[in-house]
Amino acid sequence: MFLNINMRNSNGKIYWNIFLGMEYERGLFKFEWSPKFLPHILNLKEKYITNNLTITSKFKSSFTWTLYDFMKGHYGYWHKEMSKVDLLKLFSVEGVSSYKDSAQFKRGVLDVAIREINQYTELEAWYVEKKKGRAIVGFDLHWSVASKQETAATENQLKEITTIIDAVEADMWNYLEELGEMDLEKLHLMNIIQ
Repeated sequence: MFLNINMRNSNGKIYWNIFLGMEYERGLFKFEWSPKFLPHILNLKEKYITNNLTITSKFKSSFTWTLYDFMKGHYGYWHKEMSKVDLLKLFSVEGVSSYKDSAQFKRGVLDVAIREINQYTELEAWYVEKKKGRAIVGFDLHWSVASKQETAATENQLKEITTIIDAVEADMWNYLEELGEMDLEKLHLMNIIQ
């Protein structure tokens, strides 16, 4: 597994291995992270998004996943203006010749994603075309939280779950240190007792 973390070198890229080592023994995987990635991994807590799989499993288009993740990842925004080129890159269709035509792109990609987001998610999404003359050069994507989705959990349940998650995250390194000192036999016995 490699991840591009730096842009220098004669060809413009340097790749670093994510793991120093991986080990598997009797159903247990152990991973040793590369020290170059530890700061990135520790900062992920502030930059992740969560998706409700009962909602997203209804998506029929991968474009919907892409746009939904983009909108959820821009929490706090209510719109984002993007050039047509940037939007083609977002959906990874910049090399598809049929999508260079704006009408075809809207019909086959953007409208499909917007329709499914409006139908299945808590978001209400729409866009405004940005034109230069008669040509579409960009889109202003808009979204807001619609009140149409019912929450499966009550407010008290959500608060309790959040408290538990915060407590586990706060003590995560302590748990890992404790497990590191145990051998596999003790860990197996502990699991049986639980």
